[in-house]
Amino acid sequence: PQCGKPLTIGVDYRVDELADRPVGFVPPQAPRSQHIVPLAEIIGDAFGQKKGTKKVEQEYWKLIHAFGNEFSILLDLPLDQIGREAHELVTEGIKRVRAGKLVIRPGYDGIYGVVKVFEDDERNEHRQQTLFSKR
Repeated sequence: PQCGKPLTIGVDYRVDELADRPVGFVPPQAPRSQHIVPLAEIIGDAFGQKKGTKKVEQEYWKLIHAFGNEFSILLDLPLDQIGREAHELVTEGIKRVRAGKLVIRPGYDGIYGVVKVFEDDERNEHRQQTLFSKR
């Protein structure tokens, strides 16, 4: 390590050491898995706020009341139907989560990793486009 501290061997290294199958192996009978991000986190990321803020909570409950439950919003409902109720960045966020197009920064050495739907510059660029397109 460049910092001069002892190297901390991570879980990934140990998994590779113990593995008896190649990377990416999936048994034929294995059920399909899908990675999802909680709806409140998608909304918070779309608005550039934390998930517990008033604005995020209002949008979350508006969608839950309109569509019933979080899983149907995240996995099943057509995006155009969601878009009639949700802010357009929230709809885009759900679309990205469904497609697996996420920003993932892995953690290291006691630092938590980060999963985001939008980069800050993407969100700001979208806001600017919205401002100018409504004139």
